[in-house]
Amino acid sequence: MMTGGDDNTGMDDEDGVKFLTPLIPGAEACIEVKVVNNSGSTAYFYGFMDFAGDGTLTPITFSQSSSFSTGSTITRKLCFIVPVDAKFSTNGELFARFRLSTDAELGSTGSAPDGEVEDYRIQVIEKPVKSIKSTSEAHTLEAPSQLTIGEVIKYRLRVALPEGQLTNVQITDRLPAGLQYIA
Repeated sequence: MMTGGDDNTGMDDEDGVKFLTPLIPGAEACIEVKVVNNSGSTAYFYGFMDFAGDGTLTPITFSQSSSFSTGSTITRKLCFIVPVDAKFSTNGELFARFRLSTDAELGSTGSAPDGEVEDYRIQVIEKPVKSIKSTSEAHTLEAPSQLTIGEVIKYRLRVALPEGQLTNVQITDRLPAGLQYIA
């Protein structure tokens, strides 16, 4: 997979897609897409990712409309579910390709009558593991899904990060509705 292989002008033009969330198997992931459509026709945005870790790009199904009317400059948030069985390469990388064209039936490869192709190499993390460290109620250790009102638990969140230098890392843990953090 070539990321930057279409930079014929000597400039990096992979700037139309911004990843808003991490890619975690089984979770929703979102991107922000900036599209300028001067084609005179509706343009269609396609996404493909290597969720098998073998170099094969499969189509992404977005939960929002991924078509853009002509004469528009639009920034849109598009979300999709990362397959629960997604496998990433051994070094924690994922390859993605995004295409924009007036062709309504475009695949991950092949020619198009017009448009743009952007390839990305993305660093991914494994799904965090949460485990109860201690609790004020003995039964919770045996049945962690059966919390008692007023119960205090301490838990550990383990996140496996890839080796190397990482920038802009943020870890967020959201409790289910009805639970709250206390200091």
